[in-house]
Amino acid sequence: MKHLKKHPSGRLFPGLKRGGPDGKLNWYFTGRVGAHFKKLGISRKRVTFHSLRTNVGTALDRARVPESEAVQALGHEKMSMSYSVYSLGLELPALRAIVEKIRYPGLSLAHLHA
Repeated sequence: MKHLKKHPSGRLFPGLKRGGPDGKLNWYFTGRVGAHFKKLGISRKRVTFHSLRTNVGTALDRARVPESEAVQALGHEKMSMSYSVYSLGLELPALRAIVEKIRYPGLSLAHLHA
């Protein structure tokens, strides 16, 4: 929350620049992730930045997170007009609670925690 208050744009990553044919903010970031995958030796055709979203989407589904909440954590559009037009969306504490439901049984990520 402190980080967001420092940036008038209200974006978590204010340094992202728009690019590509549709002017999306993920254009350059996606390319850098792809280059990093190649550097790590990950070069299978269908393994891309969006593979991370697929992985997270699957984890949220398996954690029984309602789709109406999962779409917000994944950065997708809300499913209904009621929420897409008339809701400002979940607040950060609620999004954090959703993300904390992600589990990867058999995979230790303990080294990633501060």
